[in-house]
Amino acid sequence: MRAQMNEFDPVKQVYNRLRSLRITGHCIDKCDVRIIGGTWSVYPKLYQELFIKAIYDAHTTYEELEPFIEDTSTGTDRFAEFKVREGYKMRESATLEEAKERNMKSRSRVVGIQIETRPDWINIDEIKRLRSYDVTRVEIGYQTTIDAINEMNKRWHGNAESIACTQMLKDAGFKVCAHIMPNLLGSTPELDRQSLKEVFDNSAYRPDELKIYPMMVTDKSELTEIWRNGGFTAYDDETLIQLMADLLEMVPPYIRMNRVYRDIPAHQILHGSHLANLRQISEELLVSRGGLVVDTASREVKWKTFDVENIHLVHRAYEASLGQEYLLSFEEKNVKNAYKHKDDGYIRIPENAPDNATLYALLRLRIPSQHFSKEPHFLPVLENAAIIREIHTFGEQLSLWSRADDAIQHQGLGKNLVAEAEKIVREQYPSIKKIAVIAWVGVRPYFEKLWYHLEETYMIKDIVD
Repeated sequence: MRAQMNEFDPVKQVYNRLRSLRITGHCIDKCDVRIIGGTWSVYPKLYQELFIKAIYDAHTTYEELEPFIEDTSTGTDRFAEFKVREGYKMRESATLEEAKERNMKSRSRVVGIQIETRPDWINIDEIKRLRSYDVTRVEIGYQTTIDAINEMNKRWHGNAESIACTQMLKDAGFKVCAHIMPNLLGSTPELDRQSLKEVFDNSAYRPDELKIYPMMVTDKSELTEIWRNGGFTAYDDETLIQLMADLLEMVPPYIRMNRVYRDIPAHQILHGSHLANLRQISEELLVSRGGLVVDTASREVKWKTFDVENIHLVHRAYEASLGQEYLLSFEEKNVKNAYKHKDDGYIRIPENAPDNATLYALLRLRIPSQHFSKEPHFLPVLENAAIIREIHTFGEQLSLWSRADDAIQHQGLGKNLVAEAEKIVREQYPSIKKIAVIAWVGVRPYFEKLWYHLEETYMIKDIVD
C-alpha cells in the first residue's frame, strides 16, 4: 500500500517510511531496507540499479528534506503522507557507487537490503549482481518440500532448486529467509507438518529466517477459478490454528520467525482465514499445552532491563547446506522455567543453556561448503574465508554517536561476538586464513575499527596465528 500511495517511486516510499518512523519516536540512523513483492530478479537490470540507487539517496538526503516538511497526515489510510514546501530539491547521486559512498557518511544509513526472488533464479551471476547492490538478505519461496505439491501448484521449481540456491546464498554470506505455504492445492495438515519438519531435519535446508503464509484465495489467479469450481477448500480456522501451533513448536532457536500470516487486506481475501492475529492465537494454544516458541524474534530483549551481570555467551553449532554454522549469542544467564527444544539438531555450549533465554545480541558465522569440499569458491574474494553473515544487537536503537549506561546497544556486545567468531576460526579451522563480513554500506566504518578492510563488497580481516 505504501508503494501505491507513493506512485511506486522508491524515493517517495523511503521518505514516507522514514517520516512515519520519525513521528512515532523511532531512531532512523540505522535502517534495514526490505523490498517486498514479486520476483526481484525478473525486473530489468537498469530498473534494479536505479531503484537501489534511489533508496540510498533517499536515506542520505532525508535530513535535508525534514525542514521542508509540512502537513503530515496521521490518518490510518495515508499515515505519514506529507507535503513539501517550495525550495527543496533532492541531491541525486550520479552513480550507484556514489550513492553508496555518500550514504556511508550520512545520518540515516542503510545497514541491510533484502529482496525476494525464486529459487530457480539464483545463480552465480545473480549473486554477483545482488552483492553489487549490497543486498544482504534474500527471501526464497520454498512453499513446500514436497515436489508433487509444488508441481501441482505450478511453481516450476522443486526441492533441488531450493536446496541449491540456499547453499549458494549462504556461501556468499547472505541471510536466507524461506517462505513456507501451508494449505497449498493438494496438501493436507499432515503433509504441511511433514514439509516443515524436513526444513529443519534435513541439513540441506536450515534457513536463517522463516515466513509461514497459509494459502488464501485472491482475485484473478488460476486458484480462484479452481476454488469457484469446487476444487479447493481452505482449512477452517480451528484446523489452521492447531496446525500453526504444531509448526511453531518445530522452529529451533537459531531461526527467526518473521511472519505467520500474509498481510492482505481482508476485503481482498475471497476464501481463506481472516485471522489477522493468527500468530498470537496459535502461540497461546501452544503455551496452553506446555510448549513454547523459541525463535530469535520471540527471545529478543525488547523492554527488559539490561543486566550485564546476568548475561553469558552461548554457542549453537549445526550443519547446514554442506557447511558449518555457528549462532553466537549473548543471552540471559539465570532463566526461570528453563525450556529446551525437543529436537535439538545442534550442539550447545554451555550444554545447559535453555532455548527460552532472553536474547541480547547474536552473530551468525559460517564455514562455507567449499572448505569441506575443497572446491574453489565461486567468488574469488571469499576463497579460503569464513563468513560473518549477520551481527545484531537488540534493544532500543541508539543514534550512531550516542551511548546510555542502561541501554544494550553500544556496550561492546557486537565487538565481543566478532572476537569470539575470530577465535573459533583461528582455533578450530587453522587452514582458513581470513574472515569476510557481508558488508552493509552503513556499517563498514564499524568494521574498519576492528581492523577489517574493504575488498569488493566484503569487509576482510586476515587471521593471524
